[in-house]
Amino acid sequence: MKRTITINRWEFDIINLGIALIVLAIVLFLLFFLFPNLKNNVESINTGTNLENNTNNPAYQDSNLSQQEAFVTQVIDGDTFQINTGEYVRLIGINAPERTEKYYDDSRLFLYSLINNKSIFLESDLDNRDNYGRLLRYAYSSQGLMINSELVKRGYAIPMEVIPNLKYRELISNSYQQCINEKLRVCENY
Repeated sequence: MKRTITINRWEFDIINLGIALIVLAIVLFLLFFLFPNLKNNVESINTGTNLENNTNNPAYQDSNLSQQEAFVTQVIDGDTFQINTGEYVRLIGINAPERTEKYYDDSRLFLYSLINNKSIFLESDLDNRDNYGRLLRYAYSSQGLMINSELVKRGYAIPMEVIPNLKYRELISNSYQQCINEKLRVCENY
């Protein structure tokens, strides 16, 4: 005797909803339990415990007259993102891990948590674009946090000096020294 199971349309919708909720729970678990440092870093930035807010950051104070406001629409990797004009922006003075390198996902997620779907301020140096046509910029959060330096300080990128764009080399270098002292992510072997 052959048996068949009949599922009504509303039962099928409930099953799909249950599957979607399970997938959402797994993603949240991965973000907050497998990447606890990401959560802690974002919390410390949001509570103002970072050292480079707009009152202490000389880069922000010296340059806020030449900054352009932009809205971030997409984060590509740990040092590149897209803004509302459709332009791609490459952060000056740093280099984040590439897709095949260790900490790529961490770096991208941290930058995502800082700037995605948010207004930021962009500042240029001597070169306006790189060889790929991307805008070369220093980026600041609305609170004055220099994103380039913060990525290095937190171990999500390393300094990369490209002449003539050296306006904040000392600030980024100091952030790197702090990363090395704390042996964070990309600085763990120093």
